[in-house]
Amino acid sequence: MGYILPLYQRHPIFDFLDPNKVDSDLRVLREYFESGESSSAVQLLQEHDKKWEEYFEELLKVRRLKLFNSELPIPNEKSKIDEYARSGNEIAIEMKKILDYKTKIPRTWPIPEIEEELKRYAEWRKIPLMEEQAFDYLLYIALKAIYYPRFFFEQGIFKLEEAYKEFKYDFMDFLGGEGLYMSYMIHKKEGPAKVFDNLQDFVINRYIPKPTIGVDTISLLTFFLSGGNDINNCNRFFTRRMKEDVSRELDEYLYLTNNRNSPQFEDAFENMFYASPSLVCKIRDPFGNVYNEPGLIEQAFFNHLIGNYSASANLLFPLIEGIIWDISVAEHLKNGGIYTTDSDLTTRDVRKRTLLGKDGSPVAKPHGYPTLKDLLESTRMGDIINTDFFKMLIQEMYPSERNPILHGVKLDYNDPWQSSRMLLMLEYLHHLIRKQNYLYPEQLDEPGYWTPEKNKESR
Repeated sequence: MGYILPLYQRHPIFDFLDPNKVDSDLRVLREYFESGESSSAVQLLQEHDKKWEEYFEELLKVRRLKLFNSELPIPNEKSKIDEYARSGNEIAIEMKKILDYKTKIPRTWPIPEIEEELKRYAEWRKIPLMEEQAFDYLLYIALKAIYYPRFFFEQGIFKLEEAYKEFKYDFMDFLGGEGLYMSYMIHKKEGPAKVFDNLQDFVINRYIPKPTIGVDTISLLTFFLSGGNDINNCNRFFTRRMKEDVSRELDEYLYLTNNRNSPQFEDAFENMFYASPSLVCKIRDPFGNVYNEPGLIEQAFFNHLIGNYSASANLLFPLIEGIIWDISVAEHLKNGGIYTTDSDLTTRDVRKRTLLGKDGSPVAKPHGYPTLKDLLESTRMGDIINTDFFKMLIQEMYPSERNPILHGVKLDYNDPWQSSRMLLMLEYLHHLIRKQNYLYPEQLDEPGYWTPEKNKESR
């Protein structure tokens, strides 16, 4: 199947570090990767482990002053911290966490993440005409493992910094610890006004189109191509049916990504995206009488990747709204309190539903049906789906009556930001479904919807 060549960009987290120091440390790792001589690399690791010990001590100092009125360790400090933590003292609980993290420093050599990149480095050296930037890419991954222990992002340790209290975008944690940390660093360096501007660049790069495909885009598209139903039916909120045979489609996609800079790219691109009588599952003929037609979200991904942003946006707007309504039904079925008892939740026809306000009273329907704005602002769904984040990304869904894009009021939306931010919203909703452990509301699979059972009957 070959190698999936990544987008050769250094991780944006390095933008907040001294570039001269980064370059110097990269040379140390390159020497290790080329010669196997590890003494300088081990010294580099020890240097950064010392910085981490100092970092943890600063976090402890602030809390020690609040809890014990002392910047220096006190006698029997650990046992006293344990005692306070057992009584529920939040500062003591945080101190216990910090002390636990501190035991993971210093790290022992070799570090598994670096050895994994060393192995890939050696394998890539055997590939003819491999771009030199590819090797820099692997070095940056290895350097990030030295600069930042994995648990720093996984546990969100930076949330314990005093400056984090001023950061109001904690809802972006679905981007992962690294994405949230970068947003926080932008907030510290350039102020809150710049967070959204930088998020725009971050999102567009996350879903960068053909012919250069980002690592995140590959994994996301592969997820929707082959995910089917995951363990808690999360993916059914998106595709609303299971896929069967997608192996040929995945092979074509991987072949395309591996030949992005080769003479075979044009043929691979045509084979992937354009319909022909002998091939199925193509953008140009998605509704033919085949058993593995792409779902609407997969079509949106394909259109985005080939730069057809307006088509992607037109698909994603109604899908996102439909998914949110489905989530509201799943939440009501799980915990109640979203709809009145006379609402019909066996259909997607929202005219047959009445929303319950946060005070428990029915929400008026001046247009004869509840709106998405009503759902997210008037009901407790606003406490589940982060309304601020939603407004920040998809303002077009918030007019009182009509979406300006879907109703032809706004026509200048064929741009990567428009499509990318909606793909990000799709990721956010997937994160939310998994976090809340929702099950797909089966009664919304109304007659006429494609299901595996119907598919088998049609054969």
